[in-house]
This record gives sequence, structure tokens and C-alpha cells, in this order.
Amino acid sequence: ITEGKMFDLEYAQAEGFNKHEQYAYLRKSENETLLMVLNFDDRQVDVQVRIPADAFVYLGQEEMCRCTMTDLLTDTVYEGMPFNTAEPVRLTLPAWKGVVLKVIKNK
Repeated sequence: ITEGKMFDLEYAQAEGFNKHEQYAYLRKSENETLLMVLNFDDRQVDVQVRIPADAFVYLGQEEMCRCTMTDLLTDTVYEGMPFNTAEPVRLTLPAWKGVVLKVIKNK
């Protein structure tokens, strides 16, 4: 993404997310939405990333009950992922790793 908007998700995180060891944000351009989640811990972690309503408003992004996300770093495809305010995105991240998830609307 060369131009677009970024939204820091740190303030919206709660239980299931260690703000001292993990970091998450959204990046949106005209045609692409990316969810970046990073693990700076020296151990594998299960994280729950919450996306607040104001992120969707600010980015001009629609909520989706379920979507597909593709990790642009590994080509791993995650089917049936939530991308809404009602439920967190759940991920397992290895130590010192992260994901760059391209959000794809299901047809």
C-alpha cells in the first residue's frame, strides 16, 4: 500500500492481548485492507484482536460477519475469519513473528 489510512488498534485491546508484547493495526488503501499483528514475545502466543467501530468508520471499511484473510508473508489462507466489532480475530503467533493479513470479502 503506497497511500491510504492507518488505524492503531492498541487502545481497543483487552484480555487475550498483551499490549507490552503484541502490536496490531489496520492499513487501508482504496482497494486493499490489511491487518498487521506482531508478536514481540520470545514465546508463541494466542491473541485476540478486537476491531472497534471507530476503526471501520475512520477507514471507510464495511464490517463483515465472515471473510477470508491471506497472510502476505506466508500465503497462509484463513477462511471464515470475523472482521467486525462483535468478535475478535483470533490468531496464534510464533515467537518474534507477525502476520500481514489481506482482508478479502467473501462472495
